Amino acid sequence: MYLFYHPGINEADTITLSPEESKHCAKVLRQKVGDTLYITNGMGELFSGNLTEVHPAACVVQITGKRPGVDSHYKRLHLAVSPLRNPARFDWLLEKATEAGAGEITPVICHRTERHQVKTARWHKIVVAAMKQSLRTRFPVLNNPVSLSQFHETLTTRQRFIAYCGEDHATAPLHHALQPDLDAIVLIGPEGDFTAEEVERAIQHGFTPVTLGRTRLRSETAALSACFIFKQLNSY
Repeated sequence: MYLFYHPGINEADTITLSPEESKHCAKVLRQKVGDTLYITNGMGELFSGNLTEVHPAACVVQITGKRPGVDSHYKRLHLAVSPLRNPARFDWLLEKATEAGAGEITPVICHRTERHQVKTARWHKIVVAAMKQSLRTRFPVLNNPVSLSQFHETLTTRQRFIAYCGEDHATAPLHHALQPDLDAIVLIGPEGDFTAEEVERAIQHGFTPVTLGRTRLRSETAALSACFIFKQLNSY
């Protein structure tokens, strides 16, 4: 099954795919009039429809049905992670975290963050492609970069965890600290880790220090590990 993305769709629509999606449909997949397409609006719904017009810039689809997507009921993991020095590594993380089911991703600027200039338009394309490839129907919220102090002031999720390499606080493994069937936030720092002050500030804002294992992980590996731990505990 090939999945297409079209926000704002409803079951009564005749829709026209975006130029990018139309080109993929017509030129890459070589779909023909009468073929059945599957489209998501990124809100947990999967639509089926018949292709009525094929053009590399504008493929038209008559919607015929709707059902919940396989990920429509999942609990949300909010992954908050510092942008990385190497842009390609952060691109990779966005792709894999989307495939692994992260529900929200926020780049947080920390004291030791080395890259502050980011390309959010590129990130959006990466997330869309990863969502379609993994057949997800819920588009993860991709927030603009925010300072760590500002991030603390916007939170409502009850389960909050900060993973870091220091030993100045008692830390439990994330898979022991997480409660299944509840939304959660996991905060991951930059290559140089959080400062002691940042850890203390996070604890003051309700974050529980956790560990992701005995070995030291790269920031992107740590973030992806948190995704898989959350996914395993919530059985999806």
